[in-house]
Amino acid sequence: RDRGVRVAAVHPLLPFREPRAAAVAMRGAPAVVARGPGSRRLLDWFCETLGLEVLDVEIQDRALYHAACALAANGVTALLGLAVELLSAAGAVGAEPARRIATALAGAASSAVAAAGASAALTGPVRRGDVATVRAHLDALRRPQVGPEALAGYRVLMQLALRLARDGGLTPERAAAIAAVLAAE
Repeated sequence: RDRGVRVAAVHPLLPFREPRAAAVAMRGAPAVVARGPGSRRLLDWFCETLGLEVLDVEIQDRALYHAACALAANGVTALLGLAVELLSAAGAVGAEPARRIATALAGAASSAVAAAGASAALTGPVRRGDVATVRAHLDALRRPQVGPEALAGYRVLMQLALRLARDGGLTPERAAAIAAVLAAE
């Protein structure tokens, strides 16, 4: 900027595993755009050329924004990896069927969140206030053949799910019962 150069940023909202595939994957993808003075036309042309859907937003806290993006992409990837491991460990499920099960559920959940928001999209035992099922999950995750990260991850994620369930109308009594089970050692 000090030298008269127009400054802008384009952040395609896609994880890029292989840089060569990125251009193809970008078609129709959303992108967060930070426009500097005098860069609007050039940036619009650039995004249109790449086939990006521009989300013109103002990011106040870049580190928090990037942490959220890392959770949405890398966190979900790690979670799916764990789900595939647990499905395989449950027996009679090979790696390919386990991947299909995990990604089918995650895809449906992602579509539901996109359509209705996280609170409305939440399903499962925490949403229902089903203490017995949550307790059974915790017991299964405590088994020696399951790593401690799985139990810790389940607890953290189900505590976040509990917050969504409360927002979605789970009764205070059921919410307290689920919270107690998740907090118990």
